[in-house]
Amino acid sequence: MEKLKMERLYHIHRSISMGNYPAVKRLAERFEVSRRTIERDLEFLRDRMNAPLRYNSQRRGYEYTDDFELPPFNFSEEEVVATILAARLLRQYSELPLQTHAELMTDKLVHLANVTPPEFEQVGRYISFDLASLRGNEGQVREALEVSLKAIQHRVNVHLEYFGAYRGQASERKVSPYHVRNKDGAWYLIGYCHMREDIRTFALDRIIRIGLVNESFTYPEDFSVENYLADSWGIEKGKPGRMVIRFSKEEAPWVDNRVWHPSQKKKWEEDGSLILEFSVGSFNEVLRWVLQFGSSAEIIEPESFREMATVEIGKMLENYE
Repeated sequence: MEKLKMERLYHIHRSISMGNYPAVKRLAERFEVSRRTIERDLEFLRDRMNAPLRYNSQRRGYEYTDDFELPPFNFSEEEVVATILAARLLRQYSELPLQTHAELMTDKLVHLANVTPPEFEQVGRYISFDLASLRGNEGQVREALEVSLKAIQHRVNVHLEYFGAYRGQASERKVSPYHVRNKDGAWYLIGYCHMREDIRTFALDRIIRIGLVNESFTYPEDFSVENYLADSWGIEKGKPGRMVIRFSKEEAPWVDNRVWHPSQKKKWEEDGSLILEFSVGSFNEVLRWVLQFGSSAEIIEPESFREMATVEIGKMLENYE
């Protein structure tokens, strides 16, 4: 924040808090600025910082109608940029109930910090995020997110009607929610399913109805979403198994640039190809990943995984016959 502006705001705040009823004219003379500048400072305190500010016509100055404390304004340029970028990232998740609050927070920070350099005002021109678009109906997902987050925060169960993709039918569940996660544009609720007596993952876009239950639960101290999904390729759960995939020498340098899974092991072949080995519990997700490489990827092990790929590739060929 511009030092002079910060000094004015703190002085105005202290003066009001001490019951001095500062007036615009006196403040403008004190800081050698225009009356309009002081008026903007007062508007900022009232509208941006939610200060309970009002003008006392009898005392001819300003006062607080309730207790109010001004937060510290010690922001670096890097902190301002980081906050602006974080809000821009959240803005792309329009279904998030926190998105509006993030934008308001950023708006306040920009005004507090008196951000004026063009590089701040145009931060979106040189940094952007290409995120997967939302899967499902935005209104439906937003409602499920709001209820889920509220339930997690207050440690209460939820009742939901859920359409299971595997069985192709709806069922009613009572769930103790532990975590919400976004994966490739899809939102998921992870929690203890009382019907299955186990932790399960529910896609929010397949939740038909959801509501809070007036029944609390104890959040397990040993629950960790990282541990829960440790054997998953993305979000799906399954029994962990070893899989080996070979990538052609043309594709190998690009594949080698990333760690695709924590269990990943690699081995370079003499012909320049690359072999990756994983221990993963979701063969379906890995298969979708492998197929995107076309003929540049070959499943080596296990044989059951090769057969899965053969069947899927056969179905793909039928589409072009």
